[in-house]
Amino acid sequence: MRNVTFVVDESGAKGFSDNREAVVGELGVMAGLLIPTECVTQVEADISAIVFGLSPTGKLHITDLDSGAQQKVRESLFSYLLSVRAGWVYEAMYVEGLHSHQQLVSDMGAVAKAQRRSNIKLSGNERLASLHQELFLGAFGKGVAFCIDHLGNEVSIDVITDRVNGSVLKSFDEAAQRLLNVGSRKETGVSGFDPDSKTVVRGLVTTEITAGMDQLGDFTGVEYNISQSTSVLTLAADVVANSVHHHLKSLQACKPGCALNTVDAIAGHPLANSVYGVTTEASVMPQVADTIFRHPMSSGK
Repeated sequence: MRNVTFVVDESGAKGFSDNREAVVGELGVMAGLLIPTECVTQVEADISAIVFGLSPTGKLHITDLDSGAQQKVRESLFSYLLSVRAGWVYEAMYVEGLHSHQQLVSDMGAVAKAQRRSNIKLSGNERLASLHQELFLGAFGKGVAFCIDHLGNEVSIDVITDRVNGSVLKSFDEAAQRLLNVGSRKETGVSGFDPDSKTVVRGLVTTEITAGMDQLGDFTGVEYNISQSTSVLTLAADVVANSVHHHLKSLQACKPGCALNTVDAIAGHPLANSVYGVTTEASVMPQVADTIFRHPMSSGK
């Protein structure tokens, strides 16, 4: 089994699906670097040499530095990542796209509820989607695909994120499980109140996908672990995520609501030629973020 270290960080928006965009085209990004675990020590040493002296102690983000130092770090880091042919991925999503999808789901639920014939009052409130979690899900999925494409189906992925609170870390784990167990049999307990008998009733909803699963890939040999760290590796992921967010945000002036996870969208970024997981118009599998969560003003292309 091959071992890969996947260092991720986010930039931009990361709220919940009840949020509306503050400005047209507001978006969030999560980017991740994929490093063979046996190379991590050397890569850490190399990146430390690049940023040495900028922040001898404490947490460091690219935005903590003045503009001159930021540019120097970006240029040196990008040059290094290109020289070692480092694999990397990103997932980008619009705030308004997530909100619109949540509204669509809510409207469909309201219609279904209105058509119910049972007088049982079901319990439970609608759960808001987290942009931060959806960004991680997309980035993690691309990271898994990268590993399978380059290393085979038997792979262990050590996911490292910058410091986040416990609930966010738990949501990342839930997202990873959702991806790796997609289509598997799942049982969900439901409860409600019967006003006639004045009793609580309980049931079980079972879901399973059996057709078309072979098109999603074989995840049975994929293992993962998620941990937190503040290091030069998370600094590197922060620099990449921040630069991708800035790049995609700048597109909104001339292409508001454009697809974000494509070859065209990332074109012109210093690391565009080494990114994995972006699509073209001829791609068979569409990007989830650019279809289901597309901006309302987008045509979907």
